[in-house]
Amino acid sequence: MFPLGFIWVRPVRLISHLFQVLYFFLFSSPLIFGGELNISVRDKETGKEIPSRIYISDISGEKWFFLNRKVPTDSIAFYDKTNWINNNAFERYSSITKYPGQAILPAGDYTVRVEKGKEYHPYEARITIGKGTDASTSINIDLERWIKMDELGWFSTETHIHRTIDDLKILQKVEDLNVSFPLTSWVTKSGLPPRSGDKNQGGTIPGSLIQIDETHVIWPRNTEYEIFTVNNKRHTLGALFILGHKSMLDLSVPPWKQVATQARQEGALMDMDKLDWPFSMILPQVTGAKLYELANNHMWRTDFAFSNWNSKAPQWMQPPFGGRSGTEWDWMRYTFGMYYTLLNAGFDIVPVAGTASGVHPVPIGFSRVYLPLGKEFSYERLYASLEQGKGFVTTGPMLLVKVNGQFSGQSFSISDQPQTFSISGEVTSSNPISFIEMIENGIPKRTVMGRNTRIKSNAYKTKFGFDYKPDKTSWVTFRCFEELPDGRNRFAHTGVWKFIKQGQPYLVTDMEKQYLSSRVETEINRSRTLLDKTSLNEYESALNIFKQLPTSGNNPHGLESRLPRSEDEKEFWLINSLLNHGMTPTEATIATGLNRNDIYYFLTRGELPNAYKSEALLALPYPGGRHPRIGFLDGAINPQRDTKFSVFAPWDEFSYVVVDLPEALWSNLGLTYLAHKHIPTVWDNLNPGFKNAKQEWVYENPGSTLTSSRLIPNKEHPILAYHVKVVPGQKMVGMEIELENLSDKKLSSLSVQVCNHLKGMDGFQDQNIGNYVNRGSIIAKGNREGDKWIITGWEKLKRTWNNPPVPCIHSDPEFEDCEPGAKVKATGFITFYQGSAIEQHLGTLQDRAFKSARELLLD
Repeated sequence: MFPLGFIWVRPVRLISHLFQVLYFFLFSSPLIFGGELNISVRDKETGKEIPSRIYISDISGEKWFFLNRKVPTDSIAFYDKTNWINNNAFERYSSITKYPGQAILPAGDYTVRVEKGKEYHPYEARITIGKGTDASTSINIDLERWIKMDELGWFSTETHIHRTIDDLKILQKVEDLNVSFPLTSWVTKSGLPPRSGDKNQGGTIPGSLIQIDETHVIWPRNTEYEIFTVNNKRHTLGALFILGHKSMLDLSVPPWKQVATQARQEGALMDMDKLDWPFSMILPQVTGAKLYELANNHMWRTDFAFSNWNSKAPQWMQPPFGGRSGTEWDWMRYTFGMYYTLLNAGFDIVPVAGTASGVHPVPIGFSRVYLPLGKEFSYERLYASLEQGKGFVTTGPMLLVKVNGQFSGQSFSISDQPQTFSISGEVTSSNPISFIEMIENGIPKRTVMGRNTRIKSNAYKTKFGFDYKPDKTSWVTFRCFEELPDGRNRFAHTGVWKFIKQGQPYLVTDMEKQYLSSRVETEINRSRTLLDKTSLNEYESALNIFKQLPTSGNNPHGLESRLPRSEDEKEFWLINSLLNHGMTPTEATIATGLNRNDIYYFLTRGELPNAYKSEALLALPYPGGRHPRIGFLDGAINPQRDTKFSVFAPWDEFSYVVVDLPEALWSNLGLTYLAHKHIPTVWDNLNPGFKNAKQEWVYENPGSTLTSSRLIPNKEHPILAYHVKVVPGQKMVGMEIELENLSDKKLSSLSVQVCNHLKGMDGFQDQNIGNYVNRGSIIAKGNREGDKWIITGWEKLKRTWNNPPVPCIHSDPEFEDCEPGAKVKATGFITFYQGSAIEQHLGTLQDRAFKSARELLLD
C-alpha cells in the first residue's frame, strides 16, 4: 500500500482528499513516512500571516503532495485537475487561510512554491526532509507584495468560475479576488431550463449577496448556457453566461432573445465567453450581450492545451496562415482580433476575464478584471463599472491608463476641428514587459517599448504619455505583454475609449464584414435542420445586420498598389503573391492594383500555373499587399516594396522571411533614406513628392539573382547611390550593398539597417524576445521549439539586435568614410538551420559564411 500523504502521479492518482486528511489525522507517523513539513506564510512588509496557494513536489516534478494535518476544514481547500488533452497541463495545490500548514512527507528533496493572487512575487525553494523522530522541517515564508491595487483604488473580479460556494469562501481570500460569480446553474442541452440543468451545483442557491469579509463577496445566482446537444443530437452551439440575475432562471435555449430579455429585466449581465464558438457571432446583435472574455478559460498558469479552434481564424487575425489551430500566442491574437472586429462593427463590448476554475487546471482569478472604485470597496459600484468597461483585464501586469483624465468606458465627441487628447499611463509588472501598444480601430497605432525601471518592491514600472488626435469616429484601447523567463506571455488589456464624430459610423474593412457574415452563414447552413424557425430567424437577423455594415474598403494600412506594366509582369505578380506568398485575393488586389475580376479570372481559368520553385533557396521580390510587420506599425507607414525580397524556408514552401535591404541608410547628413514613412529623412527633405520613388527589382528569371539601385535623393540631383545584389545559393543567400558617393564632399558615419521580418515564418511570429543567439556579426533567431533557425550576418558590423514587436532581427553593417566618386561595399548572408545545436553550428558557420557569400556574389 502506498502512503496517502502524497499523490503518486504515475500510476496512482489521488482518490479522495477528505480520506487523505482523515487517514493522516488518525494513523500517520513521521517515523514511518519520513518527516513533517510545517509551513507558515506571511506578508514580508507587515509580518502578518496571509492566505496562500502552496505547491509541493519532489525534485523531478513527478510526485505532488498536499497539506494534510492540523488545519480546520473550513480553512483549507485542495485542487487536483489535469487537462484531458494535455497531461502536462495540471494544477495540484493546497489553498490555506490558517497556519501552520503541515504535510507528512517521505524522506527526500522537494520543491515548495507559494503564490498568492496576482500582486505578490511567487516564492520557490528546495527543502530536504530527513528520517526519524526529529525529521521535522519548519519554514516561514515571507511573500513580497509588488503592488497594492486596493490602496490604488482598484478591486478585482472574474466572470467564469465553477468552484463551490464553500470553496470560494477560502479561495477568494487566498487569491485576493474581491467578487466572484460562480456558475451555480449550468445546462448543456437545448430545451432544458437551468433549474433542471445537468451540471448544477447542489443545495439551495441564495438570492442575495454572500459576504465573506468586508472586501470579498459572492453573488451566487449565475447561469451558464453551454449547448452541446440540440434536439437530442450532438450539435455544439457554444456558451453564454448570465451573471447577477435575481431569480432561478427557467427559460431554455435556443432561441436566445427571451433569455436576454429576462436577464436585462433582472439587471443581469451577459458574458459571451469565447467568440470562436460556432454560434457566438449572433450574440451581440440578438442578445445585446456586452461582456467578452478577452482573457478566457484557455489561458492558464500551466501548459497550454486547447490548440484547436471551433471556428477558423483568417490570416489577418492569426499570422502567418490563419486556420483552425495554433499555439497559445496564436490563440491570444485570434481572441483579440475577434473582439476588435466586433468593435469596428459598432458593438459596445467590454473586455472581461474568466478561468473556468473547477473544470480546467487553473486557479480562480488567474485571469481577472481590475476595476477603479476608489478607496472603499463596493459590490454595487464594481458591478456597474464592470458593465461600463472601466477596468482592465490581466493575466499578469497592471496597466493603468487614462485619456483626458478618464478611465476606459468613456466616449468623447469630436468635430472637424482638430482636438488633442492627452494619454497618460503606466505598467507595473513582476517581470519586465516587452512593449505597450495603443490599438486604434483594430490596428496597432502607437508602440511604447518597456523601459522597466526597477522599483522598491522588486517590480518593474514603465510610464508613458503622448497626445492623440483622432480625425474620424474611432475607438482606442491599450495592451501590454510581459514575457516570462520560459518564453510564455502574460498580458494586460484595457477597456475602450470612443471618439464619435456626428453622422459618421464605425467602419469595418471589407475583410471584417466578410468574416462576420461568413461566420453566421456557416452556422445557418450547419443548423438549418435542427433549429426551429424562431431560432433561425435570430441568425438571419444577425446576418442582415452584418451585410448592411458600411465599410472602409480593404486597405487599413494604406499600402501602395502598383499596376503591372505588361502581361508578363501581371502573370509574375499574380503567381508570386497568390501562389508563393499565399495572399488572399484582397491582398493581391492591393499589391497589383488589379480589380477583383482579374484576380478571380486568374484563379478560375482552368489549371493554375505552378508556384515558382528553385533548386537553390527561393528568393523572390516581395509583392506588397500585406504589411510585413505584425506590430510597431507606427514605425513603418506605407512601406515600399522595391527594397524588400522574400527568402523561403527550406522546410516549408509557404514560410518566408522578408528582407528589407536597405530599410534605412545613415550618413553624416543624418537619416539619409528610409524604405517607409516614419520620421523625416534627407530623401524626404530634398525630394518633394518622392520623385522617382517607385522602382522594381531586376532579375532574369523568377528565383534568380536580384539587383536594385537607387539615386538619393533623386536622379536629377543625386548625393549618393546604393546598389544591391542578392544571389540565392543551395544553402544560403548572399547579399551585397554598395554605396557610391556622387557628391563633391566626403560622406562619413555610413551605415545601413537591414530588417529581417518574421511575420511570414510559421513558428517565428510570436512577438517575444524568444530564442536568439549572437555570435560576432551573426544573429540567429529560433522558432518556439528551438529546432529551426534563421541566421543572418553582415561584415563590418555596426550592431545585431532583435525587435520583438515587429517581429524582426537585424545584423546591420557600417562603412568606412567615402570620398567623392568613391564606393564602399559590405557583404552579408541569410541562411537556415534545422537542429538544436545552434551554438555549435554558429561556431562552424562563422569561419566560412562570409567566404561562401562572396563566392556566390562572384558567380
